[in-house]
Amino acid sequence: MPELPDIEMYLSAFRERVVGQPVQRIRVGSPFVVRSYQPKLGELEGKTVVGMRRLGKRVVFELSQAYFLVVHLMLAGRFVEQKPAAKLPPRVGLLALDFASATYVLTEASKKKRASVHALVGEEALAAHDAGGVDVLNCRLKTFAAALRHENHTLKRTLTDPRVLSGIGNAYSDEILHAAGLSPIKWTSRLSDAEIKHLFNMTRKVLKHWTKYLNAQRQGAFPNKVTAFRPEMAVHGKYKEPCPRCAAPVQRIVRGKREINYCAPCQTGGKLLADRALSRLLRGDWPKTLEAWDARMAVLKAGGTRKAVKKAAANKALANTLAVTPASAKRARTTRISAAKPTPLGRGRPPARPLLLLAHGAGAGSSSAWMQHWAKLLSRVGDVVTFDYAYMQRGKGPPDRLDKLVLAHVAALQRARAQASAGGRRGAPKTVLVGKSMGGRVGCHVSLQVEVDALVCLRYPLVSSGKSKALR
Repeated sequence: MPELPDIEMYLSAFRERVVGQPVQRIRVGSPFVVRSYQPKLGELEGKTVVGMRRLGKRVVFELSQAYFLVVHLMLAGRFVEQKPAAKLPPRVGLLALDFASATYVLTEASKKKRASVHALVGEEALAAHDAGGVDVLNCRLKTFAAALRHENHTLKRTLTDPRVLSGIGNAYSDEILHAAGLSPIKWTSRLSDAEIKHLFNMTRKVLKHWTKYLNAQRQGAFPNKVTAFRPEMAVHGKYKEPCPRCAAPVQRIVRGKREINYCAPCQTGGKLLADRALSRLLRGDWPKTLEAWDARMAVLKAGGTRKAVKKAAANKALANTLAVTPASAKRARTTRISAAKPTPLGRGRPPARPLLLLAHGAGAGSSSAWMQHWAKLLSRVGDVVTFDYAYMQRGKGPPDRLDKLVLAHVAALQRARAQASAGGRRGAPKTVLVGKSMGGRVGCHVSLQVEVDALVCLRYPLVSSGKSKALR
């Protein structure tokens, strides 16, 4: 659908060509396009064009004696300049405006026929076609903020609502939100004053830029080809193409036959929004981040199964929980590196890695294959320390009472912290208790007595009677 910059381009072209000229004839190619009955289109013939206006996304021909011809192009409507008295093209030709210098044909390349033409008399009749949206290019920040906060909706819906803002549609709302670095699904009630001011400035900047750019691009010619998809755009219509700011692939949200485009790192903090297409198929398996998506695709390309994808996703989630997942190589190349700063006194040592105390289950000690596998896996994200409860040294037998297990666990944690502090690294390490089944249950009780940063239970933590409070 032609939006504010496209409509302004049409207005500039019409001002150069038809202002001051009389409308010689109006020819109708399809009767459905005329949506008004009074006055008749024939009454506009002979009237002189005294000006051109924009009413939202409508093109308004201002004629003499307070007559108006309002054209709403909708999705597929376009103007085409042809020779004087040219024939209407079959099927797509809706209406022709004949002037002495040229004929301007209203076309619509769609079977739905949504474009419309209204003949009006008087300013009041014209005002009735105004949806009431604020013109961002001719308003102040206070008016813009009040319009945004009048109702609580997503930013995408608010920007494209003609009752809120005038002239903005699907294409330029994508560009505005990308320039502002805001998520299309963020609620307007959650916007801070600073975010609204930034959105206001970016909206004006994007619309002014594209209005100026499109008028300069046509080089005085009539814009016979107007499209919502332009190669110079940042994200709109650029699904899977690299973002010009961070090089991450542009994402999408499908709503009916429309598509919302956005960049996850630039607008959502790296979160991958449900696209309402593939996400409906994957449901709970839909990846939440670009890293999770990359891991899923890597496993599938290598011939992995859905179970393997889930296992890779679980491993990735564990690393994200410990907050030390390295950025992907692609995004690492595009990360801006700030200028080097002098290292403060006493901070030349490397920072401490997380301390992961791994406790075994009831039936197998720290030397079992299962424990060794997880120790190796966890070593990618921190320093892993394993230990055995005292009953394991007595051979096979039931575990000790819970209070003895907790004491042994606390003692092992204190030894591990003392060893980490003497390691020569800067700062106190984050402490994470990791336990398999029984080890996870004991870790829950330890966390009630000793302050730790995180608790990870591998497999189901065995629960004894009356001890569920610690697990909660």
